[in-house]
Amino acid sequence: MLRLRTFPVSVFLVQLCCMMAALLSAPLGAAAQTVLAQARTEARSPGVGEAEPEEVEKANKWTVGLVGGTVDGPNMRFATEIQTALDDGDNLRVLATVSRGTKQNVLDLLYLKGVDIGFVNTAVFEDFKKEGKIKNIENRVQYISQIQVSAYQLLVRPEIKTIADLQGKKVVTPKGAWASPLTADALRKNGVVAELIPDSVNVGLEKLKTGEVAGVAYAFAKGSPNIYSPMAAKGSFHVLPIDYGKFQDSYYVPISLEHNDYPDLIPEGERIETVGAVVVLAVYNWPKGSDRFRKVERFIRYYFDRFDTLKKPPFHPQWKEINLGATVPGWKRYWFADELLGKYLAKSAATSPTSAEQGSAAEEVSAVIKSKGSPEQKKLFEEFMQWRGEKR
Repeated sequence: MLRLRTFPVSVFLVQLCCMMAALLSAPLGAAAQTVLAQARTEARSPGVGEAEPEEVEKANKWTVGLVGGTVDGPNMRFATEIQTALDDGDNLRVLATVSRGTKQNVLDLLYLKGVDIGFVNTAVFEDFKKEGKIKNIENRVQYISQIQVSAYQLLVRPEIKTIADLQGKKVVTPKGAWASPLTADALRKNGVVAELIPDSVNVGLEKLKTGEVAGVAYAFAKGSPNIYSPMAAKGSFHVLPIDYGKFQDSYYVPISLEHNDYPDLIPEGERIETVGAVVVLAVYNWPKGSDRFRKVERFIRYYFDRFDTLKKPPFHPQWKEINLGATVPGWKRYWFADELLGKYLAKSAATSPTSAEQGSAAEEVSAVIKSKGSPEQKKLFEEFMQWRGEKR
């Protein structure tokens, strides 16, 4: 019986190119030589991972994907600081990546390969739940801890005195961020029609300086970063106050901006009231025992073990204000994070008393909610104050 010999495709390509080089005329000799060289390279080049399988396994075994936010947004700084604080060589590597914003972060947690954890704004997440297009989203995406309260800020030119003055004007809103729909909502609630232009904050600030736009809307943690420093002298550009009473959704909270937050812009003794939304460190609810669960489990363990490191310089001062035990309305805490939380709180209870500043802030928020909050907000705040009293 006749047996046919089989040849690797790469060997066949080399032989074919040699035949072509011999048969083709002189003008084509250079082209044939090029093809021949490429074929020889392919014949001796190993496939991806063939040469260093151990290195491939080591690089992926304990690498966790953390999606942060836009390059000029505050979440990206928190993401890179987590990456730095939790890094442990081959034992754990956090890969922090720039994203299109918190709305895209939710979609990345759900669908993008290599993304396990991300920063999510609770207001944006609530919009996903209301749309109802993504089934069972509240169980698929859960939270590890609260990170910060993102304060909505609407910076305007000197001639804009009230939100009504934005009628017919151009306002830059960040792409993919919750500040965009909130700006539209704030204008609508005040009967104002303005042209909203999606762009980055940095580009918006440049357009604000030249007068191309009348305002720039964005959401940052208080004083982070001090983007107002490059702006003109005090008294020219300013932040418009936003009435919390017009936003009765439970995921918004009252917040104020003061001189200490932005000394280059807000005069001493002045306070600007606005609204904020909680940003959480969210995680995809991977099945227990899966490879992705194994990585997330290790990340959470490192996160709690090294959280006190994040409270020290050179990390952002706001880490000291984060309460790992804070519950987030409308969210489920990831079960493993909840399990470790009890151990962390028991360990730190004796060394982390509630400060006078925290008590003062709570009283300030309480006064606003009592006067302007919805019944649901009042109930949630009462539960928080009860929890806070029990922890003292």
